[in-house]
Amino acid sequence: MKDFNSKRFAQFVKWDATINAKLYRTMAIVIFCTTLAFALLHFIVWQIGNGLNASFSLLQRTSFLALMNLVSCCAGFLLHNFRTKPKRILEMTMPASNCEKFLSHVLLTIIGSILVLLASMVVADGIHALLTWAVMDKDQVVSLFSTFDFASTLRTPFSGEVNDDYIVLSYISRIFPHLNLMMYSSIILSFSYYAFSNTVLYKYNIPAAYVIMYVLSMIISISIFIALLAFAHKNSDVPGSTVFSFASVLATVWTAINLALTVILAIATYFRYTKAQLVNRLNR
Repeated sequence: MKDFNSKRFAQFVKWDATINAKLYRTMAIVIFCTTLAFALLHFIVWQIGNGLNASFSLLQRTSFLALMNLVSCCAGFLLHNFRTKPKRILEMTMPASNCEKFLSHVLLTIIGSILVLLASMVVADGIHALLTWAVMDKDQVVSLFSTFDFASTLRTPFSGEVNDDYIVLSYISRIFPHLNLMMYSSIILSFSYYAFSNTVLYKYNIPAAYVIMYVLSMIISISIFIALLAFAHKNSDVPGSTVFSFASVLATVWTAINLALTVILAIATYFRYTKAQLVNRLNR
């Protein structure tokens, strides 16, 4: 890249990490403590449920989604230096290109928070495994990293209870890869979404972005639910295989839209960053 210099980039990363050390340290502590809390909650539910069951599996996926939502919120601090006028002026006068500055913020807020989450999950996984091994049995140890397969939550209720429903389950199993891709693309989109929100509002952007995302999610979910009910009502004689195929296509389209929006928001975030907005009534 023409405007990228590795030495300048390293120097700016060091400066950014130093001047915002308290912020990044707080982010890391919150992520680690939350992950550890979920691991202990998993252990308690495991004890109460006496092993793997649908409730435990659902708790795993719900916890992982909550953690990823927490980490994606860290992207909302991408332009943390622009919250105050002195820091904004200082950053704009630093000897580094816009590309180097922007990538530095991405490295420390987004990639850094993801790495902290993975490290926290390793530690929490070890603590969870030791507790399970000590109280129950080593054969009962289950890795928390199994939460990466979101769609397995749907499979859990059918485990060990399959009788005459093999055909239906075979159709349902075809949707799982599409559901996983859809969920992961939604998580990736949330990073770009929160980062973009910080270019619109320098302060209080995370709660504002969360409320907007929640409202939009409710509207979209209700609309899709109503559309599916209408489809099922008008096409009650359609074979189940056709319905599941339609659901797979819908999940694939959703994934494509998520990825397209991710790219668009990422480009828009960088573009707005290079403009280095002046203080206005929304960003005082």
